[in-house]
Amino acid sequence: MITGQEIEVATPILKMLAPQAIKGVASALTWGRDKVLIHFTDTFRDHLEATKRKCSAVRTINFPDHLTKINDIYVNLYVTSDGNTVRDEDILEILRETGLILIKGTAGAGKTMLMRSLALRALTDEIPQVPLFIDLRDMANPSDLPILDSIFDLVTPENQRGNREVFDEALKSGGFCLFLDGVDEVPPQHRIAFREQVERLTVRFPKLQIILSSRPDVDFSGWEGFYTMAIEPLTKDQTILLIEKVPFQDEEAKEEFLKKLKEGDFDDRTSFLQIPLLAVLLLMCYGEHLQLGETTTAFYDQAFEVLYRRHDRTKGLRRKHFCDLPADRFRAIFAAFCYKSLADHKVSFTEDEVVRYVSKASEIQGIEIDHTDFHLDMIESVSMLQRD
Repeated sequence: MITGQEIEVATPILKMLAPQAIKGVASALTWGRDKVLIHFTDTFRDHLEATKRKCSAVRTINFPDHLTKINDIYVNLYVTSDGNTVRDEDILEILRETGLILIKGTAGAGKTMLMRSLALRALTDEIPQVPLFIDLRDMANPSDLPILDSIFDLVTPENQRGNREVFDEALKSGGFCLFLDGVDEVPPQHRIAFREQVERLTVRFPKLQIILSSRPDVDFSGWEGFYTMAIEPLTKDQTILLIEKVPFQDEEAKEEFLKKLKEGDFDDRTSFLQIPLLAVLLLMCYGEHLQLGETTTAFYDQAFEVLYRRHDRTKGLRRKHFCDLPADRFRAIFAAFCYKSLADHKVSFTEDEVVRYVSKASEIQGIEIDHTDFHLDMIESVSMLQRD
């Protein structure tokens, strides 16, 4: 028989499980401590190890084909709540006190990077709960399947789903912390159902801790009990640190960009430099043209051209395009693709769905293309979409 000590040695990722949570589950089910730990080991080890892999490395817009360790490029962020500003390192401590946190941030502000960084830290014993990290885009629509059932299915291997009572008792005993990333990716028609079900979770399981992330354009009126935080724009020093960390093929251009950034040459681009994603786009544009578009429209036009014609300037190599379309025709089809998918509130797609929307877009623009090739261009050539 496996002893509790042997389980803890074999699966250190579960040592964080609070003794009171183990005791609560064991008492409710009349199990011993060892049996509870064995079950948790069998049931949640795969999800926690997958979470660790997923949160440890990311794809960046300038190196979409490679995984970059998050700790190599992550820059600590500031968040504000009720006029108080704290570092992201304090969020898990605040979670201990509040139990429910909502993190808001604009597109490209670093919400998912922050959530993954917090989940990684939670995996290293910073909180006495087992972290369950859920991309909400992966969850079934709450109007079709209750979110608690979806979460259970996502974190539990199929051969372990016969022991649902252990999962529920662990929720009651405060054994889990839910990291729910991307409320804005829940289809608008399902958000009321999502909110109502989250509220019921907080009532049914008062010891359950939850961290949500979302863009600020989602209506959060009526969300009771959540301590709301907003991601602050990057300071100049944070932007400099980000650019120093981010991998870039042309080191000479990167050094020139950093020099100009430090000297204030880009101070008129502060609104771009305060957003991590746009700061990296600025670097990419500068690396390509050694200058930046003078207006917002010119910059975004320049950014599209850089993404479309991505190549190594120092070596004169061009990235392969499957459709081999001129930039203006590719832009027209991509614009129609965005319009049609946005109208359907689609922000993530299966491979078949991408091809279907490309077909509609080419029909709208009257441009004949190979739909599969265009799909590959958006992912592999232009980095407008990313496989996950």
